[in-house]
Amino acid sequence: MTASASDHRQRPTAAPRDRIEVELLRLYEELLQTAPIGIDECFFDLGGHSLLAVQLLARIKKTLGVTIPLAWLFEQTVEEDQPVDVAYVRTLLHRAEATPDLSDSVLLREAEGTPSVFFISGAGGDVTPLFPLARALRADRRCVGLQAPPLRPGEDEQAVETLAEHHVRQIQRLVPHGPYALIGWSMGGATAFEVASRLQAAGEKVELLALLDSFLGDQLPDYTEAEIVAMYTDELIRIHRADPADSTDSTDSEALAAELPYSAGLERVLQEAAVRGLIPMESDLGYFRERFAMYRAHVRALGRYKPVDPVEQLALIYAGGPEDQVRAQAAACWSELSERPATVRFVDGDHYSMLREPAVAHVAAVVGDWLPDAGR
Repeated sequence: MTASASDHRQRPTAAPRDRIEVELLRLYEELLQTAPIGIDECFFDLGGHSLLAVQLLARIKKTLGVTIPLAWLFEQTVEEDQPVDVAYVRTLLHRAEATPDLSDSVLLREAEGTPSVFFISGAGGDVTPLFPLARALRADRRCVGLQAPPLRPGEDEQAVETLAEHHVRQIQRLVPHGPYALIGWSMGGATAFEVASRLQAAGEKVELLALLDSFLGDQLPDYTEAEIVAMYTDELIRIHRADPADSTDSTDSEALAAELPYSAGLERVLQEAAVRGLIPMESDLGYFRERFAMYRAHVRALGRYKPVDPVEQLALIYAGGPEDQVRAQAAACWSELSERPATVRFVDGDHYSMLREPAVAHVAAVVGDWLPDAGR
């Protein structure tokens, strides 16, 4: 995705039109360490990646006082991939200023005039990891990501039931009546299950409920604070870095945090990750602290979640193979909550790489086979 220096210099650049664009260009040039940059040049084509994007949005918040959700940078238009240039970020500034609830839905992929597939991400509530799956899914479905609401002051847990109720409102605001197609990854699988249960109780049809590498709370241990810090740090790096060699060892992360309160442990682990070059050295760690608070709240909530009513049918995809006893047991437990026999598939990869190439193409093909034809 990175343009060479010579390609960049040969391209004509559009000049900023006002002080806001001048400031945004300055941030682009500082983070990307290249100049000049035109307002029509894409952040990612110039060498940006998702962790640098985190830093870009943190600096925008600090400099201009506006919070832009990370997932907005990855939205796609009907015609083509939207270049994340300064002109586009300028439109996001206006959108954020006009949107009081930043936990609204996120367009992962447009398909004009066709039914939607709703994606629910894992602990932390950020749908960014599901963009590759949405882009790889067959083209006759619009793909919409559902963001978790921010924690309220003093809130340290978001119950799965609370998240599900929030997502039901998001879904029905966009599509008042079914049939609905839902995909949940990791903890998002439990939330998607609860969403489907509530929609069905209201008399709506759910044509697909697909859970990706999801577990019930009964299968999970009561994680210590240090373990949650280690899990979050590992997930942060695994999601944002495609090369497994860039990932820290979770046991190293746990050891760094083991004897500290969770907030201090998180700080220590993030600083260590910056030293190792795994996140930008000058990152605003406030973003990561906020995301961790949500991650921790969701991990705790999943451990307490007890499904009540079964759903009509479940489709399950797990990373690895059926010889993985933990995942085979998870599939068996979920299957007991399906009125009709659950469909189970295994794909190559692990919990994170199943959402990236090459494994994500297989996941998308399996989900595509399960989806009814649009309009049927």
